[in-house]
Amino acid sequence: MEHKRDNKGLGEHIRQMREERGLSQQELAERAMVTRPYISNLERGQSSPTVDLIVRFAKAMDCKPSDLLSSYEPGTTEAHAEPGYGTYPELNELLHDEEARILYNISPDEIEVLKSVRFLRQDFQPSKKFFLDVLLDLRRRRNRTH
Repeated sequence: MEHKRDNKGLGEHIRQMREERGLSQQELAERAMVTRPYISNLERGQSSPTVDLIVRFAKAMDCKPSDLLSSYEPGTTEAHAEPGYGTYPELNELLHDEEARILYNISPDEIEVLKSVRFLRQDFQPSKKFFLDVLLDLRRRRNRTH
């Protein structure tokens, strides 16, 4: 059975944060280098942002990527915040391994992005390699935009 992701709650949360900062859809679009219709679709739950876009929206709204996602749980339209919510054991192990953090030179912004990763299946436990792959993909995407 295939699960369809509910993006409406995430879009509403992004809209709320945008409005709290006094930004119009056009202003956010310009700052994040996307179109205004994309912002509209996102806020209505008709688009799903990539990790790269979450990072760009966070930068545009002067917040952390995890701020956009930390009070949002995929599959719901309710916002909530729990301490340590969404941190997977293998990610915790990676982030607490000082040697690995130094070796991979993981920045605070990258840590926030990794912590913001969520899965629909609550029983899914991604591996350390998965999070390293996310990190490498994020860096590749950033390099393409610079």
